[in-house]
Amino acid sequence: MDDSKRDPREDISLIRQMLERTVDGLQTVAPWVTGLGVVWLIYGAFSAIQRLVARRASLSLAIQLSRAGAIAGYLFCLILAMGFLVCRRKSAQLDSDSLARKLIDMWGVCILLFSGMTILLNPVIQIFSRCLGFSTEAAASLNKACALCRSFLLILLPVTPILITAGFLNNFRMRLAGIILAVLTASVLCFHALLLFGEGVGVKAEWQFLWLGAVCLLDLAPGTILLVFGRQLKRR
Repeated sequence: MDDSKRDPREDISLIRQMLERTVDGLQTVAPWVTGLGVVWLIYGAFSAIQRLVARRASLSLAIQLSRAGAIAGYLFCLILAMGFLVCRRKSAQLDSDSLARKLIDMWGVCILLFSGMTILLNPVIQIFSRCLGFSTEAAASLNKACALCRSFLLILLPVTPILITAGFLNNFRMRLAGIILAVLTASVLCFHALLLFGEGVGVKAEWQFLWLGAVCLLDLAPGTILLVFGRQLKRR
């Protein structure tokens, strides 16, 4: 049929079908986003409480809390990775070119990279240090760099996928939340680097308390953003 004689109602119907498929796909993703938000909020609350308790705890208790936090972090990464694999399997019926499928794959890449690097970073650094026979001071500096790299991974997840998702969906609120989260993450990382490598640099107690509050807020923010986003998807 000649395009000049094409019925406009066919184009409208085609557009309507595409929009309906997009909405259905996003609503399919909504439970996974909500579950991800719940898991992240629970882990964030645990991390925030651990930080606050460790600040006033004895040395032995602080060491135990640090170990518990490391174990919780590994479990969190494993849950994220397994959750993505389950969601990816359940979304197999979606069109490979659909927006929902692309968003799932994008989040999955970030989740798997974040989880893998978080779990492997510390053991690899330890093996690397022992094989090369680093001195105690060099090993300590390497561990500090490892801690900073692990914190830097927060840029990979959740900041990057949140901003990309907001761009795909043209969601102003989510984009604003992602920008605020990026600025907060960058600020915390800069202060963290100062505390780790700024030997001899005096930091006032008020600034340390403010940094601790920012870190706790950073623990809770991703889960909250994902819960709100999941609720928005359900309403579409």
